[in-house]
Amino acid sequence: MADRSIELLNTHLQIFNTSAGEYLQLVGDVLRTERVVAGDVTKQIKSLEIKGYTLANTDNYKLYWELNDAAGTRTLSFWKDAAKVTKVLEGSKVGDGTFVLAASGGSGLSGTTKIEWTLDDVDVANIVYILNLEGYIKLNDMNTGAISNPLEYTRRLGDFLVEQLNISNALDSWLTYSGGTMYDVSRNAGESDIDYQIRIIAQTTAIKVTILSIRDMLENYGDNVVMIEGQAGGAYANVSYANCYTDFKITGFDIVKAAIATTSTLLFNFRAIMENVSASDYMLILSMIDNYKAGGVSYSVQID
Repeated sequence: MADRSIELLNTHLQIFNTSAGEYLQLVGDVLRTERVVAGDVTKQIKSLEIKGYTLANTDNYKLYWELNDAAGTRTLSFWKDAAKVTKVLEGSKVGDGTFVLAASGGSGLSGTTKIEWTLDDVDVANIVYILNLEGYIKLNDMNTGAISNPLEYTRRLGDFLVEQLNISNALDSWLTYSGGTMYDVSRNAGESDIDYQIRIIAQTTAIKVTILSIRDMLENYGDNVVMIEGQAGGAYANVSYANCYTDFKITGFDIVKAAIATTSTLLFNFRAIMENVSASDYMLILSMIDNYKAGGVSYSVQID
């Protein structure tokens, strides 16, 4: 968990060490750098990782280094003091490549590096600055805030999203999205959150397919609902609705109050007869019946 926290910290904030002239990335107690350490003008040290550093085996989290070649054997050495008296880490290898660094003098340090040698480098500018969040470099309040604010925002956003997955808690556009996409229950115009929540739960848990369940559903949209099985749609020769056609026409649909009817030759069909239905609910009623009825069953709706 601590390693992951530091990785997140590094993602939000790159700490620049002006003395070393490079960006340092810390994961756990490992020094990670994509650039050369201080003093490596010819860039012979391509990468460096050091573990186990403390105040006791470093010079206030600094080490002093030298790179030498002797008949093709490269040696990278580190001291804890600028006078290079107390050696604490060293690694040797014939030729270039990845080196394993081992502790000297019981320092407890270890590490790895990659060397591409071109010339010996032993000058006083050769220093490794090891980042220590509790000692050498302190995060100021601004940096701490810059890191904590987005992390806290992400945590709260995650909690909020999980809460919105529960239909009983979801609100506004979140409820509309969940109801329509996850439960296939579209929101009616002007429907409140509470009414929509109740209808989603009722519709998704209701017993469907049966005539009784369809009748119970239709009673939410009209009065005196009667279900008649085994009858196809028909016309009404003795009644004219021409004088009220314009009163009940819906823009874009050729629908009048007299009837919403279909005629079918299918064996299984039923007719729903309703009264006092709002014209704005005509298409919704057909959609709801489609959701409730069994496949292969035709129907007609008579609105009186």
